[in-house]
Amino acid sequence: MLYLDVLTTDAEQAFQLVRDTATSVHGENLNRIAQIGVIAIPTWLRRYADGDAGVLDALDDALRAFHTTCLAQLWPTVTGRFHDDIAHRVNIVGTHGLAAMIDTLSPDLRMTGSTLIARYPWDREVHLHGHGLILMPSVFWTGHPRITWDPQDPSRHVLIYPARINHDAAGSVAGRGDGLAGLIGATRANVLRALAQPTTTSGLAGHVGISVSSASEHTTALRNAGLVTSHRLGQAVHHHLTRLGFSVLMQQ
Repeated sequence: MLYLDVLTTDAEQAFQLVRDTATSVHGENLNRIAQIGVIAIPTWLRRYADGDAGVLDALDDALRAFHTTCLAQLWPTVTGRFHDDIAHRVNIVGTHGLAAMIDTLSPDLRMTGSTLIARYPWDREVHLHGHGLILMPSVFWTGHPRITWDPQDPSRHVLIYPARINHDAAGSVAGRGDGLAGLIGATRANVLRALAQPTTTSGLAGHVGISVSSASEHTTALRNAGLVTSHRLGQAVHHHLTRLGFSVLMQQ
């Protein structure tokens, strides 16, 4: 469940935006979560939505500590993946057009005319009313593409999807001594890297250059290790990296 996403590359600005977001926005988000009925709303979150100063201070401290401990040292990798993804998608738009680029974001997305159709946990229609759609590649989001909006401008909708991993860069790492391949085998390491872009079993087999049955065996092993998650959609099985899977790749 996406609760609050801030559109900035500056950590300090992000902390401030989280703290300064209007209580009306939090109230709307809580009402939406409550209507869906997925989780019970914790007391601290209601106090946060009401602007409780003590909760705001505690959350700000927690966000800063998490950033310092878990993200700061990885930030060059995070921003590098972000900019690489944008450059890759822009190149596809210029060469093959918008619909072709959308098709590369996820096997769960497709364009039908001017309508974007996605696999989603519940039935939902979003009308852009001419405001356009912001595409946001994320190193941290590993599941199906999600739709949200800019908390500073709710008229701007945002589609968050897993950022791609530059396989050429991954190959250069392998050439210097591939620790991941040494741990789980060269083919399985290539399968894991390929799944940085969610795909089907047959799509994975074609990308890595192995048989469909072999791709299925490797994804089963990776799924049992908690690195991959899979789901069936129609006749095809789609595979995504888990957060643990992405974390393993980011350490390479």
